[in-house]
Amino acid sequence: MSASAPAQPHLDPLLAAIVRARPVYAQLLAEGERTLGAYVQGFSAVTLPAIQSRSDYIAQVERQVSAAQGGLLGAKVRARLERSPVVFTANHLSMESMPLTVQSMLVAALGEPPGGALPVDASGLIPADNASFPAGLLLSRRSEGKALRIPVLDLPKRLRHQLTMLLDPFRAEDLLRARERMLALADSARIGAREARALSWILSDLLPSPGVLDQVDFRGQAMAATTGFWPAWFTPESREHLPQLCYFHGESVRTPLLVQDLLEPGTLANRLLFDRALREAVLLALDGVPCCWTGAGQQSGSAFLWKVDANRRTTRLVVEGDALVTVEGLRIPLEPAVLVEGLLAGTLVPTSFLSLTLGLARGLVQVGGFNQVGYLAAMQQGLAEALAATGHAQWAECLRRPLPPMLTAAFAPVAACYADGLVASAGGIELMAHGGLGPADLERMRGLTLRDALALELPGIARMVLGEQAARERAGPEGAPGADRLQRLVVVRP
Repeated sequence: MSASAPAQPHLDPLLAAIVRARPVYAQLLAEGERTLGAYVQGFSAVTLPAIQSRSDYIAQVERQVSAAQGGLLGAKVRARLERSPVVFTANHLSMESMPLTVQSMLVAALGEPPGGALPVDASGLIPADNASFPAGLLLSRRSEGKALRIPVLDLPKRLRHQLTMLLDPFRAEDLLRARERMLALADSARIGAREARALSWILSDLLPSPGVLDQVDFRGQAMAATTGFWPAWFTPESREHLPQLCYFHGESVRTPLLVQDLLEPGTLANRLLFDRALREAVLLALDGVPCCWTGAGQQSGSAFLWKVDANRRTTRLVVEGDALVTVEGLRIPLEPAVLVEGLLAGTLVPTSFLSLTLGLARGLVQVGGFNQVGYLAAMQQGLAEALAATGHAQWAECLRRPLPPMLTAAFAPVAACYADGLVASAGGIELMAHGGLGPADLERMRGLTLRDALALELPGIARMVLGEQAARERAGPEGAPGADRLQRLVVVRP
């Protein structure tokens, strides 16, 4: 995977606009004829020098996976993370059905040995009304230009911006309402019989099962549901060729690490929060970087931590001197005991920046999506710059090494083809409706070129990167895969 790429002179307007906004695509397209299988296999050779040992991260992951899925899988994921620092961070904590993130997991699995463990570190730092529709089920089939959705957890308007990690669990009555919605869609022929059967299994068998429904919070339900979905995306014959999914809530793993680091002066997080010179240098270096802040949190984002109020709503925090300050003027002293108390009580949660920084400090290679691959690199280099300027040369050197462009949430090797001629990137519901991917499908996925594997998701990526209007203006005949390219993809028929 090259660190730089030559110009791409013959890109269609849509792809050229994406490349300008996300230069990583130019680097990927320089290797466009490389196979998807070879690309993800290459991840295992990538390392990042560590400031701190990752053993505490591994122990936390093992603990969470063991509690949710059993000690045998917990031991497997420990062995996997001891062997390789790569962890997949493209996912938003949800009942996974969104094509972008479902196919991201499929792609990641291609690089793992059969019977091993696939570590997916899913972030709950997203609102319930996120595009991934975390509190419901999302179909690829569209109606009036929008993907069909079946809410599972009905939320009043005031709670729709609540972070997924803070949501209450759904109940049996929520599932009954969701099933009624599904039946109405089936009766009106807005979904087909195969999709209805897949949804019926989810809503009548999987989600009402004690292992899912009896979880004490939504995040536990989302993890249990997604690990239940995973086998249903494949035929029995192909499961033996795949790793087991270890899908866990990232902040539940990383917050204990943050508590530990804040109490230990020799850690990056401790210096970052309590060394004023470094803190100010980081605020300056990363101002305006996505998932960081603008104006040190005065205009957007939050500086290092979010404040959670009594109604579990979040508000941003701004650094003023040696304190974090809410928009209402509440001051939280930047002192270890105060921050640790808030983290343990759940009144403070780490931002995406701080959560990812905990991973960078431990040498984790955090493989995400088409946005993360850019802003994580900017975070890494901004931290290195700030560390070098404030007397932390050894730490800066660890973070200076740029990583190659590594992402999984952008590729869509599986197309959903409908009887009416509609073609879309397939999500979790479509895989189930088809009856799962077989061994030959997995081999076909491995043999796809990167250019072909990118084609289906590019229009959706364009809408998110460029905006709806700009994406429409640039989308021409090349905006969707042609018949020859479609023939090379894996096809499922919901």
